Amino acid sequence: IKRCDIMKKYFPEQNVEFKTANVFNIDINDDINVCLCFGGLYHISNPQDLLCKLYNSKILYLVVQSVTSIKFEDENYFVTPAPCCNRGCRFSHKKLLSMIKEAGWEIVREGRNEIIYNKPVSRGSSYVLCRR
Repeated sequence: IKRCDIMKKYFPEQNVEFKTANVFNIDINDDINVCLCFGGLYHISNPQDLLCKLYNSKILYLVVQSVTSIKFEDENYFVTPAPCCNRGCRFSHKKLLSMIKEAGWEIVREGRNEIIYNKPVSRGSSYVLCRR
């Protein structure tokens, strides 16, 4: 949080707030313009539930970054727990896009790259800009 608070100086006229909590217990009924979901979906076993919760809030834009599998490209590839660490989950880039759409979000832009030092099941990195 201390590192995040440093960012506030770059947005002096904005109401920027950072919170630490169980993501499923955060009250997100305030007017939130942008929610950043970076590197978290693959740590939980039910990312679809979180994407739906975020969509059912007042958030206007959602930016998602997540580890994805490059070993499996199938739109249905989803496993929990993740094969490499016995917790969280792993999914393909196509499955991530599918989960986002199923939650109701419109995908504005998406991309991906490869994290060369990870195992193939966790080597992908996906980025998605979504709007209500």
